[in-house]
Amino acid sequence: MNIKQLIENVRSSALKNGEIGLAAACTGKSRINNLCASVDDIVDAFDDMDVEDEVNAIGECALELILLSEVLGHSFEECLLSAYEHYYKKQN
Repeated sequence: MNIKQLIENVRSSALKNGEIGLAAACTGKSRINNLCASVDDIVDAFDDMDVEDEVNAIGECALELILLSEVLGHSFEECLLSAYEHYYKKQN
């Protein structure tokens, strides 16, 4: 599965589960809290030298970023492209 399809699958599953969309119970703040918890999970996995948990926690962060962007009315791709252009244009 390519990354574009994976992002679409995340959106589709989140919409079906009521995590995004008009009937969503999640707010931007709750998504940010989930993202922070996932970042904490990365730190814990790193400290424990648990590679499997590191990979999973990084993936959880990606999921939360995708869902956060949707809740805030942006596409993840738009946000990633903006950050990429901003970061690398500053370096050149």
